[in-house]
Amino acid sequence: MWQIAGQAKGKKVEGPYKLTILAVRPDKRKRDLGNLEKAISDILVSQGLVEDDCLCEWIVARWVDKGPECQIIIESLGDTHDDADERSGVSESENKRT
Repeated sequence: MWQIAGQAKGKKVEGPYKLTILAVRPDKRKRDLGNLEKAISDILVSQGLVEDDCLCEWIVARWVDKGPECQIIIESLGDTHDDADERSGVSESENKRT
């Protein structure tokens, strides 16, 4: 955890955000990306890097063949949701119905 806190020292994402996780499989055993995402989200909150993991509106998690063991990218989505809806293909009228 100290590596995360050291790399993000003084930085905090407030409000809605996108979380991207790129992880290298440690071995050939079956692994669950969902469990990895939950652990990472809990660490981000405990280290004060995000206010609350319920503010995560967009999650991308995938296995990669090489690179850092686990790369975490946090991007602020700002206070508006329109840009995120446009990227996901959700129209404003569809968004109001849900």
